[in-house]
Amino acid sequence: MTTVRLEEQAQFILENLSKELSLSKTSTVTRALDTLQNELFYSKLREANDRLRADAEAMSLHRKDIEAWDRTVSDGLAKEEDWPGEW
Repeated sequence: MTTVRLEEQAQFILENLSKELSLSKTSTVTRALDTLQNELFYSKLREANDRLRADAEAMSLHRKDIEAWDRTVSDGLAKEEDWPGEW
């Protein structure tokens, strides 16, 4: 276990969030870090998608790649064919 020093304001926020969420301080920090990590991931993903859309040539290649994969999805199987079990 690691100890992290928090400024007084951060400690106050942590205590309030922990009480409001009915979580331990450790669980609250873990949840906050997970949320921040997800926000950063999706922010970077949006930025990458924006760059892709801004580049006509790259977007054309991407669409061609997607179309190629879309043609392989069924691998010639009938759409109505029933497959047992979960995937």
